Amino acid sequence: MRLSTRFGRVSLHDLRGADHACTVSVLLASTALSASFFANAGTAFAQQVIDGSTETVIGTGGGTQPSPWNIADDLIVGGAGTGDLKISEGGEVSNVDGIVGNDAGSVGTVTITDSGSAWINADDLTVGFSGTGILDISNGSTVSNDRGIIGDNFGSNGTVTVAGPGSTWTNASGLNVGYSGNGTLDISAGGAVSNTFGYIGEDTGSIGFATVTGPGSVWTNSNDLAVGYLGTGTLTVSAGGVVSSVNGVVGDDVDASGTVTVTGSDSAWTNTGNLTVGRLGEGT
Repeated sequence: MRLSTRFGRVSLHDLRGADHACTVSVLLASTALSASFFANAGTAFAQQVIDGSTETVIGTGGGTQPSPWNIADDLIVGGAGTGDLKISEGGEVSNVDGIVGNDAGSVGTVTITDSGSAWINADDLTVGFSGTGILDISNGSTVSNDRGIIGDNFGSNGTVTVAGPGSTWTNASGLNVGYSGNGTLDISAGGAVSNTFGYIGEDTGSIGFATVTGPGSVWTNSNDLAVGYLGTGTLTVSAGGVVSSVNGVVGDDVDASGTVTVTGSDSAWTNTGNLTVGRLGEGT
């Protein structure tokens, strides 16, 4: 049996294994960094919650946490309050789920900079779960995960910036810019983002903005891209930025609203399949 928590949520899960491991979550109100411990054959790992502090992971040493900082559970930056994580100079952090800005009213900020610096999420990365989340990827640093979500629940706010040559955000599956909340994705100065399906303004009431600007700035959707799926979506491609997808849809479903602007020399949105503007919703 497994007992797990996402900072205030507790759930039980069966573990299909002979070791019958058990996870117990502990939130320590008196400390800035909370932990849940996974006991299995005498080995202890910890879920980390950064609240009321700034944690640093520096590849050359001297950070508040070691590099690599390996977490065998979730990493939450801004659980109920304000939390900051800075990764630099080749520092590396790995965990299962990553959550930035968990509870309503919380503020989480993750800043990753310098070539070789990396944040590796084995599962999903959510920037703005119910609170405010900010993720800044720059100067050749990298972030990877399965699914990416910016602005998850209604009322949440998420912002992701990917800037500079070699700066990458790799999503092994889909990317939602404004799932049920408000999401902003800004790719500039040679930054690159990749995923399978892409959604800007996915759910009803959601608002998503995506901007791809500058030479070498690329957003690669290996499957379809919807700008305004059920919500409101805006995509701006300018000054040599490039977006690619299989099928593109602007204003997909009823009550959806999508707007796409492509401007400037060498700017492009390339679809290998079909481009539909105003399928059932409003598209421009």
